[in-house]
Amino acid sequence: MKQFNLILACAILFWTNFSFAQTNPISPYVKFLNNQTTSAKEYILGLFKTHDIVVICERDHREFTQYDLLLNIIEDKRFINEAGNVFTELGVSNLNPALNSFLHTMNLPEQEQQRQILTFHRNMDPTVLWEKYSYTYLLQNLYNLNNKLPIEDAISLYPSNIPLDWSKVDSSNYKQIVLPLLRSRDSIVAAQVIEQFDEINRSSTKHKKALVIMNYRHAFNKEFAVKSGQKISNVTEYLFKRYGNRVANVYLYGLAYDEKENSVLLQKGKWDAAFKVTGNKSIGFNFINTPFGKDSFDLWLFQNPYSYQDVFTGFIFYKPIEDQKLVTGIPGFLDSSFIDEFFRRYQLCSMVFPNVRHFSQEEIANFKRDPSGWQKDINTKREQSYPEIDSLLKIRDQWLK
Repeated sequence: MKQFNLILACAILFWTNFSFAQTNPISPYVKFLNNQTTSAKEYILGLFKTHDIVVICERDHREFTQYDLLLNIIEDKRFINEAGNVFTELGVSNLNPALNSFLHTMNLPEQEQQRQILTFHRNMDPTVLWEKYSYTYLLQNLYNLNNKLPIEDAISLYPSNIPLDWSKVDSSNYKQIVLPLLRSRDSIVAAQVIEQFDEINRSSTKHKKALVIMNYRHAFNKEFAVKSGQKISNVTEYLFKRYGNRVANVYLYGLAYDEKENSVLLQKGKWDAAFKVTGNKSIGFNFINTPFGKDSFDLWLFQNPYSYQDVFTGFIFYKPIEDQKLVTGIPGFLDSSFIDEFFRRYQLCSMVFPNVRHFSQEEIANFKRDPSGWQKDINTKREQSYPEIDSLLKIRDQWLK
């Protein structure tokens, strides 16, 4: 009798799993993922065998764990030997050549390393403050890596954002300089990547390939229409037009955002649920002819005719949303030596960016007399989960019932 009951229980369990696999909407994704064995890192490194430029679509700028993956790729001897160049959307382009001079200078004292990295971070953006910690983290780790390598193997980093030298702008010219650059930002960033990449390939360096890190739509391979119908071009679209099949672009799985900038899950959480069922393993694959690739392109919040395989070459998954971390705050950013310059920039930015408040001279004087509140807010490194994480997990887990 006991043996019969055991057989019956096994049969019921089998039938339950079989029924779930046949009827749950995530079953095609689960079946596909169960047959994938290539990690995110190995997938990206594999693309360099057939492509000269690999663009990764970075998730939320604040998300920190993605930089562990990116550095794990960059630090691999195959990347060092076969690529050796990193381009970023982050960082005004005129940080070079000083930035690479720093990255290629060996054995600087730790205090001098931190001083230079802080200087680069203070000057990296055309807005007053880039509070995301990942840029400092990237620079420090690239410096550490290069110090372990022969000089001919050192990694080069090319920041490619619109150029802006803070020492050369004031209230008479900031708006006139920045606004035209912002309006043509994607074409300018793309032109700078193309010009630098072509120069690399004309040079005698052995490093002839590049990893390009772009955020959100800047990594799309097409132009997209906004709500008004106006079409906007994207950095990677220009790269594909210039280099064709020498380029691959890859979506690093993250969150999308609605019109009110609330976080939303792609495909209403089906993808996240499928990854959870299969163990949330690090994975990478080409989009073409997969259940993921055939889904409508809902990363772009406005109506469009595309599927994911139309927009991206491939896909990588690295850490589920509950393990992703938003890290902000730059230790030492705002101190007595920088406070006057900080508020000068703040006032300049208020002329262009609507979310930057313009302060009266009296308010600025009060802040300068007691900057402790600002310093604590800006200088303190903070780590948090996505604010909507609980509701996002509920949406994901509804597919697992």
